[in-house]
Amino acid sequence: MMNKRFRVKVLSGVIASVLAMSAVVYAQDTTSGVSGRVLDAKGAPVAGAKVKIVHVPSGTTSNATTDANGRFVAQGLRVGGPYHIEAQGTGIKEIDADNVFLNLAETSTVNLAETAAGAETRLEGVTVTANAAQLAVFNADNKGLSTNISRTQLEAAVNADSSFQNIARIDPRISITDRDAGNISANGKNFRYNCITVDQVNAGDPFGLESNGLASVGSPISQETIDSYQLATSNFDVSTRGCVGANVNAVTKSGTNDFHGEVYYKYRTANEDFMGKIAPIGSTTELPYTGWQREWTAGFNVGGPIIKDTLFFFLSYEKSDRVGIGAVSTPSDGVGPQPVTGLTTAFFNAVNAQASAYGLNPGDRTLANLTDKRYLAKVDWNINDRQRAVFRYSETKESQPVPTGSSTSVTPNSNWYFKNRDIKSYLGQLFSDWSDTFSTEADIQYSHITQARGPLVGGYQPSVQVTVPTTSFTPSETLGTEFSSQVNAIDIKSVYGYVAGTWHLGDHTVKVGVNGNQDKVFNAFLQAAVGSYTFQGLSNFQNKVWEEYVYKTPVPGLSLNQAMANFKKQQYGVFLQDTWQATDRLSLTYGLRYDVPEFPKDPTFNPCFAAAPGVPFTAAGANGSTLCSVTKGGFGFANNSTPSG
Repeated sequence: MMNKRFRVKVLSGVIASVLAMSAVVYAQDTTSGVSGRVLDAKGAPVAGAKVKIVHVPSGTTSNATTDANGRFVAQGLRVGGPYHIEAQGTGIKEIDADNVFLNLAETSTVNLAETAAGAETRLEGVTVTANAAQLAVFNADNKGLSTNISRTQLEAAVNADSSFQNIARIDPRISITDRDAGNISANGKNFRYNCITVDQVNAGDPFGLESNGLASVGSPISQETIDSYQLATSNFDVSTRGCVGANVNAVTKSGTNDFHGEVYYKYRTANEDFMGKIAPIGSTTELPYTGWQREWTAGFNVGGPIIKDTLFFFLSYEKSDRVGIGAVSTPSDGVGPQPVTGLTTAFFNAVNAQASAYGLNPGDRTLANLTDKRYLAKVDWNINDRQRAVFRYSETKESQPVPTGSSTSVTPNSNWYFKNRDIKSYLGQLFSDWSDTFSTEADIQYSHITQARGPLVGGYQPSVQVTVPTTSFTPSETLGTEFSSQVNAIDIKSVYGYVAGTWHLGDHTVKVGVNGNQDKVFNAFLQAAVGSYTFQGLSNFQNKVWEEYVYKTPVPGLSLNQAMANFKKQQYGVFLQDTWQATDRLSLTYGLRYDVPEFPKDPTFNPCFAAAPGVPFTAAGANGSTLCSVTKGGFGFANNSTPSG
């Protein structure tokens, strides 16, 4: 059972040392590790020494035994610290290491050596104080391209918008390439190559459409819940899946034996005195920032023991609002961003009045808010000295308004659209030490991500574009439901499993494992599902003379649901890796990984697409009904035709 007792020994005047360095292994890991050697006063290895590693805040205990070379290893430990490490063995007195802090996804080396003075004077023990330099983001003992950021450093970091991007750019190899969108790049690579995980759960864009590479516009999880980060830009660990860009790996806080919590409020304004002026793209004239007016974030978190030394909880809730998101363009004589030459306020008002007369709801240009709500619940369970479990639930709800418009178009908010997201994830982890040389980790995850996109104001109605000139298409006003938001929804259910075993064989650490992932994807997307009109000139709009009308619907015989993408995809991986600690300052990592992606083998067959290119084609069903008919088969050819009736 869990050892409930803990003893800290402090002996003044004893000279000792600890070599604290990291054998950096990049992985989407949520734990830490420690390894080292136990040496007697003559520098000889002590075989069979018993080593106890205790996480002081929670009493979590792990035990190890040194091998013939005096080496010990412990994996699956809590991130951070402080840790107390003690060793006892034949021919040595007890050796203690205090104030040891462990970095996320790294195995830190802590060597415990009895001093000659300790042996001669027969002291009761030797106390070692860990080198505080291991807390530094950059130090000479780091191996490879990575940056670890501890909780202490996170609290000191400047992060006005509470984003992970501001934390990621602490690594000099990671830069923000688009501050407005929130893109980050590692060593110049495209942002879609990045891997972003929190507690091993994917926080990246699951569908590939978001401009920041995340599943949400705001932070995927409250930054106040993060315990530490590891930022890796060159990943050599074969247990890592699907990452060739920046590997942003974060782990959330956990409860301890002491109750702790915080209540916080943050406020930021876009006032010119605070934000300053910004020159728009393509211009050298600096103007006040008009993207939003102000934003605030408020929340709380609390953690503590359920059963001391055994069961712990951590809870968090946060809400943030970005207030006053407005139009991206304005009439030439109006007040606002990006005036559209040739389109006046009088024209804009006349179009809206006529739309209202037709029974449409053109809306206005009222500002909108971006709202995020973030929830987290986490339980840590010290089952015994050999096993530890973690259970976590998180949810992020986001309501995002997206104004439309351009340098040649002005829109009221009936043409703006919303993106409402709900991101839920469930995680279970089990860390087990089956012997002093063999340990395992098993993870199971389930996530459910939904995104609905539709009209911000006015409900679903046809899109209507009215141009100023009667012979061209710009400048113009567009009102009604945006063309691509008339049927647009995403629903993704993901299940992920991971099992790995690690053997510590002297100077070699061998890791083997498998992982599997299945995504069930539903994507409803149909442009112009309720129609789209174009009128050239206000008079033509008033007289109902349209230049172009587009209406899209599934082909005869198929329902709307049948026309949507609805499929499963899987990916399986297996890996084998060896880390050889050649010397105390040199380790070599090498391994193999094999991934097998599987996609639907029988997608919906489109006979008109499969027809000979450029040849008229009509496909009939078994009952003689027409499935599809095109004037030119294949792809790369226009199939424009005038609707009949």
